[in-house]
This record gives sequence, C-alpha cells and structure tokens, in this order.
Amino acid sequence: ERNVRHVVCYRNNAAVTLWSLGNETGHGDDFRAAISAIRELDPSRPVHWERGNIDADVDSCMYPSVDWVIARGKLGDLPRDSAETMKIWPTEDQSAGKPIFLCEYAHAMGNAVGNLAEYWDAIYSYDALIGGCIWDWVDQALWKYTGRVDPKTGKPERFFAYGGDWDEQPNDGPFCCNGVVLPTREVSAKLVEVAHVYRNLIVRKEPDGSLSLENRFGFTSADAFDGEWEFVADGKTVARGAFAVPAVPPLSRGALAWPAIDRAAVAEGAECFVNFIFKTRTATDLVPVGWVVARTQIDAGGAWRFADVSPAEDATADGVKIAEDARTVTVQAGPTKAVFCRKTGTLARLEMKGRTILKDAAPGLAAGPRLTCMRAFTDNDIWMRAKFFDSGLTQLRYHPEPVVVEGHAVKTAVKVTGSKSAGFRHETVWTFAPDGSVVLANTAMPFGTFPPAIPRLGLTWILDKDLQEVAYYGRGPYENYIDRRTASLLGEWRTTVDGLSEEYVRPQDNGCRTDVRWVSFADSTGAGVRFAASQPLFVQASRYAAEDLEFSRHRNGQQRFRSPLVPRDGIHVNLDVLQTGLGGGSCGPAPMEKYTIKVPQTLAWNVRMAPL
Repeated sequence: ERNVRHVVCYRNNAAVTLWSLGNETGHGDDFRAAISAIRELDPSRPVHWERGNIDADVDSCMYPSVDWVIARGKLGDLPRDSAETMKIWPTEDQSAGKPIFLCEYAHAMGNAVGNLAEYWDAIYSYDALIGGCIWDWVDQALWKYTGRVDPKTGKPERFFAYGGDWDEQPNDGPFCCNGVVLPTREVSAKLVEVAHVYRNLIVRKEPDGSLSLENRFGFTSADAFDGEWEFVADGKTVARGAFAVPAVPPLSRGALAWPAIDRAAVAEGAECFVNFIFKTRTATDLVPVGWVVARTQIDAGGAWRFADVSPAEDATADGVKIAEDARTVTVQAGPTKAVFCRKTGTLARLEMKGRTILKDAAPGLAAGPRLTCMRAFTDNDIWMRAKFFDSGLTQLRYHPEPVVVEGHAVKTAVKVTGSKSAGFRHETVWTFAPDGSVVLANTAMPFGTFPPAIPRLGLTWILDKDLQEVAYYGRGPYENYIDRRTASLLGEWRTTVDGLSEEYVRPQDNGCRTDVRWVSFADSTGAGVRFAASQPLFVQASRYAAEDLEFSRHRNGQQRFRSPLVPRDGIHVNLDVLQTGLGGGSCGPAPMEKYTIKVPQTLAWNVRMAPL
C-alpha cells in the first residue's frame, strides 16, 4: 500500500526516472507484489529494488569499489543470455544485459569523496552503468548549547552535536554527518569536487595534440554558453581571453580550437596550462548570468624544474661560517642564521633576514623539522586506524646521533621510533649558500614491522605564529587530496593559515594541498620563508597539532567527549612526500591501491628553503 500510494502521488512528475521500493530490508513475496502493482500503475518506468535485483528491472548495489563497478559494467554490456555471464559473475544477484544503478556510493562522511573521478570514468565507459547517488547531501547535526558564553562572539556558546552527545543509546556517533555540505549548507571542498566530476562540458587533449569538446547535456547545445580561457605559466595567469564555444550537439563530441596565445614573454621550458571556462549566458530562476558551469585545465607544454632543488654549487664560499660549542652548531649564511640543537638533532632556531622563522618553545621541544607519519584520522580512515595504532607509530620518539660538521655542511641523523618495532632512520645533510638558502637532503629508511598502510610521510615544522600569510604554487584554491583533486587547478594561490583549513563536524585531518611546487609563509610585512622540493609536495598548515584534532570529539561507539580546540602558539606545517588518499571507508571501500602508501621503502628527497 505504501508503494502504491507513492506511485499514484508522483507518477505525473516528469523528474521521476524510476521507482524504488525502499531501503535496506529483506526481500520476499510482499515486495514482489509491490513490484507487480507498480508495473500495473506505471508501465512507463523501470522498478529498482536493491534487495531484490532478480525481480527488479534495474540491478543495484551499495558502496562497491571502482574495480567492482568496472567488472559490473563489462557484465551489463553483454547480451542478456550470454554464455560468458557466469565466468564474469558467478552469482545471481547481478545479470548480464541489465542496467545497474548505484543507489548509494561515495559515502561523504567527514573528509571524504575519494576517487569519485574514477567511478565516473567507469560509468561513462559502459552503457549498463547508469549512475548513482552519493550518500548524502547534508551533515545531519544539531546545535547544542554549552551554557557558556562564546568569547569570540559574546553570545551563548554552541557546537554541532551528533549521535551520543545527549547520552542516548544506541547511537551511531558522527555517522549522520555524511553530507557534501555542512549543516549550515556552506560550500565544501567535497561539493566542489562533485560539481567538477559531474560537469557536462569537458575539454580533452587528444593524442595528436588537438582539442575536443564533449557535451554531456541531454538537450542543450554547447554554444548556449560563453567561453573564456586563461593561459598559466609557472603558476601565474599571463594572458586571458574569450572564445566562441562551438555548437556541439547534446550527447556528442566536436572539435575545439586552441586559443591564439603569444608566448613571447614566457620563459623557455616554463610549465604551461590553458584553463577553459564555460559560463551561463542567460539567467534562470536559480543561476545568474556569468555563473561558471564547467572548467578544465589542459597541459600546454613545459615542466616544472624540480631538479633545481639541489645543494648550491657555491656552498663552500666564504659567505658561510659555522661555529660549534657543546650544545649547539650555529651556521651564518648571508642573511640566514641557523642554530642546531645537539640534544634534539634538528634546528632549534632559524632566522632569515632578521625575521624569526622558527624557535624552540623550550629546550628539547623541537620546532625544527621532524619526520612524521601520522595524521588526525578521517572518518574514512577507519580501515587503517586500528592497525596503525597497533603498530606503535602514533607517538614517535626521536633519538639523535651527534651532529656532524663536514666542510660547510651539517649532517644530522635521528632514529625515529614508536612503541613497537616499526620506525625510521632519518638522515639529513644541510647545505648552506651565501644567499641564505638552505637545502635539506633527506633520506628516510624504515625498519621493523609496519602496518599495511600509513597515512602520510614527511617533515613537520613548527613555524612562528605570525607567519600566517600563505602563497603556493600547486592545486587550489580548495582543500584537495591525492584522490580528490580533479576540481583543483594548478596555479599560484594566496590565502592564510586559517584559510587553508576545512571545517568538519568531527574535527579530523584537513586542509591539504597537493602537487605543490613551492609554498611560502610570511608575516604582515612580507618577511618569511619559501619552501620547495625535488618532487611535488603535499602541504598542510594549521594552528593545531594532529593530536589536538584526533582526540577532540568522540567516534562511533565511544562515550561522548568534547575537547574544544585551542590554537597552539606555533603554526604546524607538514611538508609531505607521500600521502594516502581518502577513499570512502566509513561505509564502503578504502582508497584505491594507487592512492595507498604501503610499507615504505627507503626514500630520498630534497627540500630547499630560502628567505623572502
């Protein structure tokens, strides 16, 4: 009766494409009767029922992996009675020659929606794959008042509460916070990625170097939109213009011409891209004129010069002086002064052009770079969190060897250990140049028994709290991760430390920027430091340490607790060379293997820092 009422109520709504009987129950005669009743009431639409695929018109599945989706696409594109069916799919819940709809996928809980692009590459590759529904739209959290006054606003203090915050049992903790937007309906980095993957105008660079335009709109010609282009060289937009969008019909492809670009002022070999942007030409009730509906970044030649990050040839010049005493090694290189602490085996103080870049808060509390591998686990890191904790790598200890001066280089070596056998030996050769630049040649050598995956690997620095102005050349402007970055274009972006962060109802790892060529941190006068590396970096900067975020709110299955985040005195910066992706493990698959850091091998890389 419920399904009959549903169909009678909505069958004249043109937006309805198929009927679905319900969600997450068993299957039986009652549902078979419902299917029959629906078909009699509305024979024009197919019936979907995830728990009874064999009786429904459309197969379904919840939270499959990308590999599963590809295999199911191959099955669906076979003839209905193909002899190959059982070789590909040995069960009866999926059928050859039958479409499939992913009624739930890409669980968007917390920092999420990893490898969405790969899902849709698969969906567009097979006719039988007809789409899916991200679960879901909005975080379902409620304001809860604490009884205190918010010191920032002077109003009653409140926070977003979720399962368990009222001591109700049972509860699912933050499992209801699985939307692509916050409870306040603010745009999130997740939503930006979804919009990009779902866009209907896609520019491609073909193998012969020509361009094509695919129009995925069902009824609208591509020339209904205005086109703009931007020419980007080494991160800077150096030219822009408009172009006439060709009249590519709906659901088809056509040629697109490269814009006429004068490269005379661009350095030879510069890393170049062309951004193609499509905007609305007319307003609708919901969308104004000039609204961006799609953008694509196309490689236009050249490459970034990662090899430039190497020790300076003039590092032995007279402009570099080194002094030693029982506790420290001090290097003066032009405008840079670096003080190494023998007790910690790393920098204790760094000044560039008279500006303090970092300084130990107290003896033994290192602000200089430390090799680290933990992050504040996301809701989707559930697949690796327990094993990582079991590995003993959550609380690292640092055991330095004697700091050695060889010529005009400083060598440090630190044994990094957890509470069990896994750890690293981290060796660094610091080479100074008279211009004040410093190159760190790092080698990380793992030892012991590692968990199946680690979340990240890189150097954590604690910079002076006033270096809050951030500029970088990498993917932006929104937060992006290795498996959620297609919407983030390479370019030069400017923001602040706070602007890098992304809010989640339950605090967790956030604010990453990928494919970073260089990043700088400056104070209000522009003084500061710039970092670059011998390979693309994953960069994060926050006023909180990973520990602060990890233990700030309860997870599913825990008694409620809430530790309000208190900013640290310094800025915690991660310059990583490896990071595991997000995936969808809160209710679905872990990140794809290509986005997962397995037990690491010996890794070598350089980092160069220079004064601004």
